[in-house]
Amino acid sequence: MIRWFKWHPQASIFFEDMRYSAGNTYLMQNDVGVSSGHPAAVASYVIAARELDYEPLLAPPFTERSPHFSGHFQTITGGSKGEPKRVKRSAESWIASFEINRSNFATDRHSVCILGGLSHSLTTYAMFEALYLGQHAHLLYGQSPRSQADQILKYGIGLIYTTPSLLRRLLLCEQVMPSVSHVIIGGGALSFELVARVNRLLPQAQVVQFYGSAETSFVTMSDAHTPKGSVGRAYPKVDIEIRDLGAGKPLGVGQVGLVWVKSPYLFEGYASQPSSKTLEDDDWITVGEVGMLDADLNLFLEGRLDRRVQVLDKAVNLDSLETQVQNTGLVDNIAIIDVLDAGRVRLYAFYHLRSGHQVSELKQTVLDLLPDGLNILEWHLVPADSWPYLPSGKTNLAALRQDAL
Repeated sequence: MIRWFKWHPQASIFFEDMRYSAGNTYLMQNDVGVSSGHPAAVASYVIAARELDYEPLLAPPFTERSPHFSGHFQTITGGSKGEPKRVKRSAESWIASFEINRSNFATDRHSVCILGGLSHSLTTYAMFEALYLGQHAHLLYGQSPRSQADQILKYGIGLIYTTPSLLRRLLLCEQVMPSVSHVIIGGGALSFELVARVNRLLPQAQVVQFYGSAETSFVTMSDAHTPKGSVGRAYPKVDIEIRDLGAGKPLGVGQVGLVWVKSPYLFEGYASQPSSKTLEDDDWITVGEVGMLDADLNLFLEGRLDRRVQVLDKAVNLDSLETQVQNTGLVDNIAIIDVLDAGRVRLYAFYHLRSGHQVSELKQTVLDLLPDGLNILEWHLVPADSWPYLPSGKTNLAALRQDAL
């Protein structure tokens, strides 16, 4: 029998000061209504539908024993550079990860804080995992950092699923949160500066970084032995291969190329226009991430291939450059956009400076990080409360690009 997401009897959702308990409700809904009149099912439908311009998530209103039930659902990519993609995947592919993470983090003993909107794959996954394992899922998207911290303190929340951008925003409140034991973080590079801030404000928390995407789910996950700057080794049952950017030939230890993945957690395909970054080769897939493996098979990421640009005949990976700037501790947010202007690539830096630092420090730091002869030609200060976040928790690069044009 095909398995589906079923609410654990002890699970509940906390949303806008309301608690919705689940009973034995199945997480299923369609574009008309929910498959159950249970308040928890109604809550999940309202929460998802209010955030989506797409058909609501999940599945048709069939039972697991229906001959029409496929065990598949749809979710959405991060969409930091443009229109998000809708992807299809099986419930089984996520349920397998629920069980692994239960073992790794004893997640069924925690209340879980979800900082992003449910229209994105990571946050949807986090909610489903919590409800499947019998946790309390606290949905805090859209609240101020102070309000989010207050909820974490009030309910003694132990586990946070987030992206670097949303975690950085939460910690702007400078509130110590001792109840947090695990921070599971993906969807972007984790700077050394942010880790230091986590250690100060979440003193009991183990930071667990993973690499993955809506298409691949978990690919790697870090642990206490992961070297600095790495996103960890392969997640259980996942194979990773680094291939040449041109011919696609496998590369050796320490060589930089495209990250290819073979995994039982892969998606089933796109329900919208496919992503041009995603390539498949039999059982293998790449979503356009560039990186390398060390001798112990720890993965180090450089950034996305479509964020590698040529400026004055010199290659610059904008993802990597942003991470290096974040590591300095000069900024709360930094985003660097490339714009083609009269046949020449111009770089635009959008930033929110940390208190106590000067713009001149930031400009000099970036100049020192860039290859010789390059310069950031345009600087744009963005107030912290105006930084354009997507529901996924990533920076909305498409919105910043419009500001640069």
